[in-house]
Amino acid sequence: MLVTERVKDMTDTKEETRVPLCPKCINWDPRPEDGLGPRVAYCIARDIVTSYWYKCEYFEEATDERKEQRKRELYGDIEPNEELGEE
Repeated sequence: MLVTERVKDMTDTKEETRVPLCPKCINWDPRPEDGLGPRVAYCIARDIVTSYWYKCEYFEEATDERKEQRKRELYGDIEPNEELGEE
């Protein structure tokens, strides 16, 4: 195997293992109404429109609990509507 072939094999492997953090982050806000595309969105922590980051000091995994907490911070607690029979 030539050195260039070995380097190419290593490069291909690296690109396959690079996983973007942004889609899994609580700070990632895709805002489809802006028509930015699938790999570009607003980052709340950085306060910029950006494409995917692969290394980020602001990364916080978007668990269900964190998503609910973020919704409460943005919209407040929503009381069940008794007229509609919600519990």
